[in-house]
Amino acid sequence: MTSIRFVRLWFALVAIVLVGGCSGYKFAERETYPVSGSASYRGEPIAGGTVTLHPVSPVDDGKPFVIPKAVVKPDGSFSFTTYRSNDGAPLGDYMVAFSWKGILEDVNADDAEEMDEQLPEEYLDPKTSGVRVTIAKGDNTLPKFELN
Repeated sequence: MTSIRFVRLWFALVAIVLVGGCSGYKFAERETYPVSGSASYRGEPIAGGTVTLHPVSPVDDGKPFVIPKAVVKPDGSFSFTTYRSNDGAPLGDYMVAFSWKGILEDVNADDAEEMDEQLPEEYLDPKTSGVRVTIAKGDNTLPKFELN
């Protein structure tokens, strides 16, 4: 009798796991707002570079935090992505970090990883970049980031 109960319990647990795995569970997302801007270094767009937002005071609401990131276009413009392409960023105050390895045309990902940073080291760390922004409800157009 005990083995039959064990088998039934085992099948019930397997069924719960299968149903849960097929339910399309999605982790809780924070509401995001459009964020766009532009970035240059010594007057030239940092095409292919990245801009990331790091919260000054992370919210402790039990939801996982995803770092908003933007890839700079050839003209220097960018739009942030948090969960889906160009969805923006959650409300809050952020420190900003930049990375740029130069022109990456015809460079594969492995070679790009080996390339040296073209920006001064201070811009790579959000704590030393000296750049802070606030994301508010609605559309957010950031001031032009002119790095020197």
